[in-house]
Amino acid sequence: MNNTIPPRKSRFKTCFAAIGSILWCVVFLSSPPFSMRANAQETAQTQTIVICTNSANSIHRIATDFIREAYRRIGHDVEFVELLNRRSLIQANDGACDAETVRIGGLDTTYKNLIPVPIPVTELHGVAFMRHHDDTHPPEINTWQDMQGLDIYVIHGEVYAERGTANLGAGSVGTYKQLFTMLEQGRIDVGIGIKHVGLIELAQNFPNSSIHTHGAPLLSAPMYHYIHRKNRRLLKDLTQVLNAMAASGELEVINAKALNRLMAQPPN
Repeated sequence: MNNTIPPRKSRFKTCFAAIGSILWCVVFLSSPPFSMRANAQETAQTQTIVICTNSANSIHRIATDFIREAYRRIGHDVEFVELLNRRSLIQANDGACDAETVRIGGLDTTYKNLIPVPIPVTELHGVAFMRHHDDTHPPEINTWQDMQGLDIYVIHGEVYAERGTANLGAGSVGTYKQLFTMLEQGRIDVGIGIKHVGLIELAQNFPNSSIHTHGAPLLSAPMYHYIHRKNRRLLKDLTQVLNAMAASGELEVINAKALNRLMAQPPN
């Protein structure tokens, strides 16, 4: 017969064992690999996306509305940094910004760090602007060659217009205000510009003008939102959101409201 009583476990030992387990959990949870993963997940969920934009171009100003809404739907705030046109593109490509507002398709062949979200979000229309009067009938302008023999001016730096009028002897000015002033005064026959940019300029600074778009677009090019490749993880979600907004017609409605709001702003 075994009269030996098994030794009882010390309450102190049991307590110390429990405390040890708790301390081990605390150490593990606060260890660099785990804490870095947790912090990374939290940062990814709350990151503010910095977007380069050219505020002087009304297409970029219109785009800010739907871009802000698209990022909101995937859980991010946005901050727009206003830069000159070329500088905005360079900064976005260099990674100083997380994304670029909108640009024409194919830009990523030159700016290789930028990835287009593959949903056309708006369209650039290059059009002819002319004065319309009741007693005159301007000639139809549907192609570049239809302007042969006319006195034409373009906006300096708008490459599509400079190339399209290369053989037509076109002059250039620096701003839409200068272009429309020359048209209004009858000093030129045709001004070439981006449709939405021109409409906003006319509404704000030439409200009673007889200047209108004339003929079919000389150029139509889809435009896309671009993200820097460091944010490639956002591509799938942004594609889904923008695709849904485009399919439902919401994207078009947001852009139209933004255009109307800008046209209603006081003269500058």
